[in-house]
Amino acid sequence: MDINNQLAKLIDENPAPPLVFNTQINKVANHYNVNTVQGDFIINNNQEPAKRKQKSRDIEEECDSSFYQTWKSFLDDAESNRNLHKYSPEKNGVLRFAHKLQARPSMSNINNELKGFIDSLTINASTSLEENIEDTINLKEYKPECRFIKKIFTVMLTVNKKLPPMTYSEAVFNHSLAHPCLPATATFLQEATPLGPYFTPGEEPLQAMIEQLTIMDSKVDKRKTYNADGVIRLHELYDLEILLLETAGSFQSKDERKISFDNIKGMFALFAMMKTVADRFDYASVELFKKLKLYFVQASDEYLRLWSIQYISNGTYKFNGEDKIVVVEDRSHVEQMLPSLLDFFYLVKTSLAKTCGLLQQLKHQHEQNIDSNSQQTLLSDIICPKVFRLTYNRHGKGFARQSVISSPESGSQ
Repeated sequence: MDINNQLAKLIDENPAPPLVFNTQINKVANHYNVNTVQGDFIINNNQEPAKRKQKSRDIEEECDSSFYQTWKSFLDDAESNRNLHKYSPEKNGVLRFAHKLQARPSMSNINNELKGFIDSLTINASTSLEENIEDTINLKEYKPECRFIKKIFTVMLTVNKKLPPMTYSEAVFNHSLAHPCLPATATFLQEATPLGPYFTPGEEPLQAMIEQLTIMDSKVDKRKTYNADGVIRLHELYDLEILLLETAGSFQSKDERKISFDNIKGMFALFAMMKTVADRFDYASVELFKKLKLYFVQASDEYLRLWSIQYISNGTYKFNGEDKIVVVEDRSHVEQMLPSLLDFFYLVKTSLAKTCGLLQQLKHQHEQNIDSNSQQTLLSDIICPKVFRLTYNRHGKGFARQSVISSPESGSQ
């Protein structure tokens, strides 16, 4: 079928509407663009160059002739078309052409025309629409992850701006990095447990330390309690503390004495937290308690470290370096820093989720055993670590020699 017949067939299949819109035929490269109210028709002319050169003029003439004949028929009927203004070009035998010119719709059945147009769009888009809806439904379960990732991205943006830089002070180090990351982690954790985890920043008194020191000496001065740089607690489980934050000076501070002191200080804080859990659920089994880990995030020098405490047996405890990442401020290293930061706090979240699950089991076991009075040896009698409240001015001497050295690649201290 030659191009003239193709065009005639297309026009027959797509008759002109009762109102004239812009209509153009443009020859571009080896095809024709026919622009009508029904859409753009592209008619390929992929003949061999030698043949096409000879036929091109005849094809264009035939195409133009067929095209104008079709619209001449419409103009002949325009005189009786009440939808056309009596002074309209079409009413007076004129075809109006211009680039991107379009007449204002005036047909009486415009609602039907619009309905047909909308129906065609709906049919064409239905498949992709259903797929997109399914994708949206599937993404709902990942909203907590998306919010968590977005928050960590925002933290990195703040760090990279250096306004002020984290080297300015310990407070800025906390404010820029640890303090926004830990509440984001606690919020993310809320999706994994009904225990209501939340983060409290600042010089926050560790309630477990107050409780244990009070048991040891009722005259404890609360003005000299242990203050952490931040704590994650469980609102729905007696506000038990499951993670604490200690920051040893400003970013890139090389004070080995302070770094080592804060590490040991955090260890004794974990002892107090662990002892408090044992006292609270003292009818639970020691076998289950051995699985429990409580956590300590230490920000020091240019590192973030995650530590855990765990009871082994016979008064022995494991103070373990779970993970360590290098912190950078420079934008040139953001690509390697961002995945590390995400992985670090994702590990914090998953670790705390396990802790929350074990605490629920300990509570359930405690309640069962206390009702039946079947537990002969109490956890509170087995878990008895030494609890000290260390102060830097009083106990900090000599801690520089106690520091543990590790390579930047090491996952421990």
